[in-house]
Amino acid sequence: MWTERLLTATGLANRDVRMDWGEVETALNVHLPAVYKELCRAFGIGEFSGYLGILSPRDMLAMVESYTAEDAEPGGLLHPYRIHADEPGGLIPWGWSHTDTLFFWHAEPPEPMAWPVLVRNEADEEWQRYDMSVSEFITRTLTDPGFTPDFEGVSVARSAPVPTFEPA
Repeated sequence: MWTERLLTATGLANRDVRMDWGEVETALNVHLPAVYKELCRAFGIGEFSGYLGILSPRDMLAMVESYTAEDAEPGGLLHPYRIHADEPGGLIPWGWSHTDTLFFWHAEPPEPMAWPVLVRNEADEEWQRYDMSVSEFITRTLTDPGFTPDFEGVSVARSAPVPTFEPA
């Protein structure tokens, strides 16, 4: 539903991009949310409205490895959370922004479709939690002027009133 709304908002047709999620799901020992895979299949990997980028499976694994090293440091960037490893309950990165805002799932059991979106700007110690799918989060970020998940209170929908997508 939200992926279709996002396709309509950007004026794009479903690109039907096939991706192999097996490696990342095996490495993380989880199944990623189906709506994320649907979003990636519809758009591919790229950037929405010059603001929010979607990670490829390979980039997702690279970020997990990078954050795993940082996660060992007390009070690090992910505090009070930890990166997802083989045990459930950690963070899994799915996106990034040009404003140094990081986008994660909190991989809380039992069901990936219920994982909340957690957002943090690297310059801020506060986390924001959104109990919604990635597709809803991105759609609202790009189309709802009152939705401001950026820590500087910037509305992407006001800054870029016509949502766009640029494939990587």
